[in-house]
Amino acid sequence: MDNIYLGINVSHGASAALMINGRVVKAYQEERFNKIKNFCGYPKKSIEACLKFISEKKKKINCAGFSTYNNTPLPYKYPLEHLLNINEWTNYYGKDYHQKLFSRKHVENYFKFLEKKLKKKKIRSLS
Repeated sequence: MDNIYLGINVSHGASAALMINGRVVKAYQEERFNKIKNFCGYPKKSIEACLKFISEKKKKINCAGFSTYNNTPLPYKYPLEHLLNINEWTNYYGKDYHQKLFSRKHVENYFKFLEKKLKKKKIRSLS
């Protein structure tokens, strides 16, 4: 069975790419379809081209990755809740994140705490 990944980039040079078993087989930049130089946004035509290629091969995508840069308006255009179910969304940064955020507490230290916790898990899993 092939491992097929779809990569989606919505930042500068919006694009989509397919990787099969660790090898990039297709890559499309949205500006080639919409003729807007350095297009930044959702690469609809690029994704459609990737999906067409996969469907012609009668294959299925195993995993998709979504990348961007830190752009404040982006979460409003592509809200995280459209991509995750309720449990995934509430646990995205850990169960305490939203409670701290809604009570207007700083969350930087919380991220540091999560990072340390993750490092400890990795160390334990290696031993």
